[in-house]
Amino acid sequence: MYDRFAAQGVLYPRSGNSLEKLGRFYDAIEERKFTSDIHRVQRIIKESPFKNLHGTRVIEKFLMLIGMDDERRDISMKTSANFCGALPIGVRRKLMALAWDIAEECGPDLLRLPNDRIG
Repeated sequence: MYDRFAAQGVLYPRSGNSLEKLGRFYDAIEERKFTSDIHRVQRIIKESPFKNLHGTRVIEKFLMLIGMDDERRDISMKTSANFCGALPIGVRRKLMALAWDIAEECGPDLLRLPNDRIG
């Protein structure tokens, strides 16, 4: 699950070598109880038509978006919107319903980030 942008989403300070950052990243994930969030997301996915998706990838994408600067985040969001727009309407509706279900269930908990990362 470790990714440069995902790490930037949870790590402050960003100093240290790669191994130190990796260790602090997983400590931060555990401290914020993202493991339980992953299980919650996976439960929601299993009740959806997209049973082969992985909750870790959903959480990872969320953390990556938080860790990106505004320009990269905008590009990533536009790319995702374009992909979603190219899906058949029925699949798109089901995917958006899944996204809303995850957001309603886990959204506030996913924002357990250091205060200087929010806003």
